[in-house]
Parts: sequence; structure tokens; C-alpha cells
Amino acid sequence: MFKNLLTVKIAFLFLFVFAVAIGESAEWTWNGYFGTNYEDSTVSGSYGSFDTFVLSTISTINIDENMRLIGQIDWEHAGYFDISLSSDGSKTLNKRSSGEIALSKAYAEYSIIESLNVRAGKFFAPIGFQNQLFYALPVSPYLKIPRESVYKKYSTTADPMSDAIFYQRYAQGLWIGGNYDSDVLNFAYDVFYTNGKTFIDYVDDNNHKAVGGRIMLTPVLLFKATPIVSFYMDEFNSGTPATPVWKSQITIIPGIELGMEDLVVKTEFAISGTKNIDGSKDVDFSAGYVDAYYTVGKITPYVRYELYDPNVDNSDDKEAEGTIGIAYHIIPWMSQIKIQVRRHDYQNDAKEDYNVWGAGVAIGF
Repeated sequence: MFKNLLTVKIAFLFLFVFAVAIGESAEWTWNGYFGTNYEDSTVSGSYGSFDTFVLSTISTINIDENMRLIGQIDWEHAGYFDISLSSDGSKTLNKRSSGEIALSKAYAEYSIIESLNVRAGKFFAPIGFQNQLFYALPVSPYLKIPRESVYKKYSTTADPMSDAIFYQRYAQGLWIGGNYDSDVLNFAYDVFYTNGKTFIDYVDDNNHKAVGGRIMLTPVLLFKATPIVSFYMDEFNSGTPATPVWKSQITIIPGIELGMEDLVVKTEFAISGTKNIDGSKDVDFSAGYVDAYYTVGKITPYVRYELYDPNVDNSDDKEAEGTIGIAYHIIPWMSQIKIQVRRHDYQNDAKEDYNVWGAGVAIGF
């Protein structure tokens, strides 16, 4: 009856014993992020709401000078477990009461040289400028990391396939990366080979694999200029476990970040296509964004424009979103108060355009 509860207790006991054992021989450090906000929308029937968006706790365990373990747990929307009654009257934990709790990172890293680091486990997929910074609210001026174009979700469902359209938000497998610095050029790369998209998060018997990564170049100039190219390839089931419909997907995401002193301008454009393995139902889609922010003292005003086209062959299904806002730095890029307004427009007149205004606090530690 209390099998799930017992499992949770055993897991926490194991973590405690592991922490005590490894603490005798390794350096253990903690950091993380916190963000809470209030948002209100003009969508019909919607109401303003407070949202404890996230508490991220990140642990880094340095085993020696070459090896370390990294873990990140994210408590999103004030998640909690509730022991509830099942249909037969017994108590169960098999009910999601509120919010989300995710182990976003759990991987081992071994540094062979600066230009070659090998990682294995679960991690945010190294795609684009922002995917690995999904919960890192204090390092950007936005109220939340924007997700209406390149980093867009399929939907708000809990299906892990819905986490991202153009790539995997999370990945589980192998990740190789590194960087090389010279007097004229800084070069960084990441390549991962992981379980592909699936209905169930990261099952051990995953029957298909994904490949992705990115390359970034930063010439040594009087200003910052970092071109980036990300890619992703996968085969996945878009039907149901009982009635599979296998698709293949290829995504390319070029972009560039420009910076001079306190001004930052950034853009990426994603081009992707899916088709059934038999070659039918070929769909191409795209998205892009451009944003800019400028810091003056403790004030950072920012603007962002995003565009999403779910099917390039259709003429009336595009979506666009514009955002303006301002961040006040209590501690520069560590603690902020933010206010912003978003405008979301649909090309299809049958859909309701809307505005969202919000204010919040982001804290890093």
C-alpha cells in the first residue's frame, strides 16, 4: 500500500548515505536559482496568478582535478506530493497534485584536456544559446526564458515529447565537448549521442537514438561576435505506444551573438522538418527570434521579437510575439526585479490575440 512512499524514503536515505561517504574524499559545492512572479493576461476567461516558477538546486562534486559529478533538481510551480486515495480506497502517491519536480541534470564528467571533456548521464541538451540556461533566470533580463520560437514547446502537456519542437530539451546518454582558446580565436563544440524522443522519460530500453550538438566561434575582436550552429537528428514515434507512427527529424539552428560593453544583441533561426519513415507527410517548419538589451548602472531594458511558422506550406498559421521589459539589479546578474509586457499575435483571425504583463523576482545563489 505504501510501496511508492517507501521507494521515496529509500531514495532519500541512499542520497544521504552517498553524501556522507563521498564527502570524506570529495569537494561538494552548491548553487542554484529562484524565481517567482505574477502574470495577468487578456485571454478570455483567464485571471492573474502568482507563480513560484522555480527553485533550482545544483550540486557539483569534485572527485579529483579531472572528474566531477553534477546534479540539478528543479522544483517548478511549487510542486509537492500528496498521498491520496485510489479508486479502491488505498493510499497512493500515483497522483500528481501540483507543480513539477525534475532531475534535470545527473551526469559524470571527466576532463582529459581543456578541449576534450567526456560526460555521461542526463543533461540539458547543448543546443543553441539558451537551452542549458532554461532555469537560470538571474543571468538573463527576462521574466522567464522565452519559449515562443526556437525554444518552443509542442504543448503544455506532461508528455516528455512535448518539451521542445525543434530538438530535445533533456537528453540522456553521452556528451563530448570542449573549447580551444588562441590569440585570434576561441572555439567551442558539443556533440551528444542519446536516447531519442519518447513517450516515457528516458526509459532504459529506448529503441532509437538521437544525435545533436553545436559549434561556436568567437574571434578576438574589439567587440564580441559569436556565430553558432546547432543541429539535431532523431527518429521517434509520433503515434501511440500501441499504434506507432515513426517519424524522422532533422533540425539546423544558425545564430549569432553580438556584444559591445553593456549592449548585447542575439538572434537564432531554426529550420526543421519531419516526415514519416515511409516518406509520407513531409512537414517543414521554422522559427526565429532577435533580442537586445542594454545595461546602464543597475537598469537593463530589453526587447525581443519571436516568430514561429508551424508549416511553411500553409499561409495563415504563423505566430508572432513581441516583448518589452526592464530589469533592476539588486546584485548585478545575481538578484533582479523584473517587469515586462508580451504581445502574442496569430495570423489566423479565428484565434484570439492576447497581451500578458508580469512582474517578478529572480535570485541566484
